[in-house]
Amino acid sequence: MSLRELLKTDLKTAMKARQPHTVSTLRTVLAAIDNAEAVDVDPSFVPHTGITRDVPRRVVSEEEMVDILRAEVDDLRSAMVDYEQGGRPDEAEILREKLIALTPYLESFS
Repeated sequence: MSLRELLKTDLKTAMKARQPHTVSTLRTVLAAIDNAEAVDVDPSFVPHTGITRDVPRRVVSEEEMVDILRAEVDDLRSAMVDYEQGGRPDEAEILREKLIALTPYLESFS
């Protein structure tokens, strides 16, 4: 099973279990992967009536998805440290929960 498929499956499970921090985290990672698939649209492209500006999306490899996941984990760690240093242990704890939710994916796909 690919990383994206596993994330989507676990997202459904987390939604059913009503785990808001896990749901939020998985949605963020999936959105980052979706954003990586986006391609630049040529500004000279002018759509004709009834034709959309849709273009084929870029294919993101499994390795690139893992890199995106690592970047999200690094961002969470950095923000957690900032919250701890800023005297916001409650916010740091939420980020710690989000990190715990992503750790199994890093271990499985690294």
